[in-house]
Amino acid sequence: MTTSDRDRKPQARVPTATSGAVSVADLLDRAALAGATVLAGSAGLSRAVTAVSLLHPEALGSAALAPGAIILLTTPPAAARWEHLVDLLVRRAHAHGCPAVVVPAILGGLSAAPIRLADRLGVTVICRTADLADLDVAVALRAYVRDAEAEAFAALLPLARVSSASARSLDQVVAALTAATGGAAAVLSARRGVVAGRIPDDLARRVVGSGTIDWSDPPLVLTHSPGTDPAGLGASAAAQDGPPGPGVPGVRRTWVVLPLATQGDHPQAWMLLGRGDPGPRWVELAGRALGMVRGDVMAWLAVEQVETEREAGRRAWLFNEIVEQRDAVSADVQRQAQQLGWTLTGWHTAVYLHVEGAGEAVREARSGPQRAVGEPGRIGTAVVEAIIARLAARGLVAGPAVQRIDGWVAWFTTPGPPSPATLRVAVRLVREELVALTGRLPGTRVALGVGSARRDASGIAHTVAEAREAALIAAGGSGGVTGVTVRVVADLGASRLLLGWYGSGAFADLSRQVLGPLADLDEPELLDTLEAYLERACSAAHTARALGVHRNTVGQRIARVEKLLGVSLSQPDTRLALQLALRAHRRRD
Repeated sequence: MTTSDRDRKPQARVPTATSGAVSVADLLDRAALAGATVLAGSAGLSRAVTAVSLLHPEALGSAALAPGAIILLTTPPAAARWEHLVDLLVRRAHAHGCPAVVVPAILGGLSAAPIRLADRLGVTVICRTADLADLDVAVALRAYVRDAEAEAFAALLPLARVSSASARSLDQVVAALTAATGGAAAVLSARRGVVAGRIPDDLARRVVGSGTIDWSDPPLVLTHSPGTDPAGLGASAAAQDGPPGPGVPGVRRTWVVLPLATQGDHPQAWMLLGRGDPGPRWVELAGRALGMVRGDVMAWLAVEQVETEREAGRRAWLFNEIVEQRDAVSADVQRQAQQLGWTLTGWHTAVYLHVEGAGEAVREARSGPQRAVGEPGRIGTAVVEAIIARLAARGLVAGPAVQRIDGWVAWFTTPGPPSPATLRVAVRLVREELVALTGRLPGTRVALGVGSARRDASGIAHTVAEAREAALIAAGGSGGVTGVTVRVVADLGASRLLLGWYGSGAFADLSRQVLGPLADLDEPELLDTLEAYLERACSAAHTARALGVHRNTVGQRIARVEKLLGVSLSQPDTRLALQLALRAHRRRD
């Protein structure tokens, strides 16, 4: 489609097409204007069309034009008069509130002067092909303008009939969507990629891997041009986009995307319908069609979730076997690891994820009850699988995600020891995903530990143990504040020695004695405030900002803590003893 670079808002007397109205762009999507090109006035594509008028060039100066009508010029004019006729036609269309004019096929395009005029007046100039007679084009467009809603109902009726019958397979769903809308349809899974239909590879990575798309108000409309890679994720598969839609040359497509979420606002699957630059009415039709088959895909997704949890159990068992056998991993374990796609040779770097405050189910993130900060929480397998998939889409291929009693562990494998720069990139990518997770789950605190690179199957147990140590230190040292804390074991130094001290029985008993008056109360905010206060050099202002309360509230809580414990935080030794006791308390929890 050739358009001018200049845009202008349409005239107020001809409103922009609203839901249910037909726009100029909708008519371009019809077979009657197949192969047509926009010569000028692209800003008028969204204007509403209420009628279709045939106009002979000889009647151009005298014919009555109805506001909102699209004007079809009939007999091809002589080349010498062409520019003059377009100029006059655009001016008359603007004067009568007509949004667009359609001219017959001609040789060449327009000069700059009529293009500037059409752009300035907001009148779209369309050049159609000579495939259909003038009257046939007018009849087809008039029928659509008059009965567009009836046509939409007729297209969707087969979907409704089949939906009321037995459940359909995903391939049947995709075929039904394509038959009803004329668009390319697909079903995409966060865990398995494209499971039905076909979409370009880079579009799939964009949908699954993006942490910036807001899925809270579905369906969404995405524009995708093969050969461009909006997410920066690699080459596209242009051939998969198929032929363009009616009336639009090229391969750019508009995709209507309906996310399917089963845990909070984490989409686990998506349905997509795409077509080459369609009009607004087709986009609306696509959204309605996707909604009608949503139940079929949700039924499949429920089965998929059961399989996901079953496989998670198998991964946990296999992980335990690898950790226990270390240097002598049996052939059976190696075979099962290979079946799951695990790589046991090479250099492994583990990441350990500890979550607090997420509650027992992420699906409660929007409206359900939230646990207090510091109380152990859980996130589901599907959520972690989605994070792993997004990391893979961004170029970090992590190994298996295995659920442990106090969190999740995963590792990525490289042929040789990863460089410091590679490790920094990997940590940054994981952290960004976790920041996005905590942003969707208010009150959640995430501690991430990163182990050092260890070699082959025996090294997996070592790097996992190191990553868990780092996660425990991260969990105990962030002052009870929500958000993400990351610790890399290579950077911990003396903190690892303190971790063993915190875990000793003698120090645990001492911690219980020191903090007993606070721990016995049903007021967890006192412990959280004390920890945050000590971590922030006893600054009431910084503590208040971190906890999201007024600084006077911090002062009142600290005064109550001093009274209950019988201590004064003005003494350095007292502050150190309480800080160590708090670390041991968190470590014990």
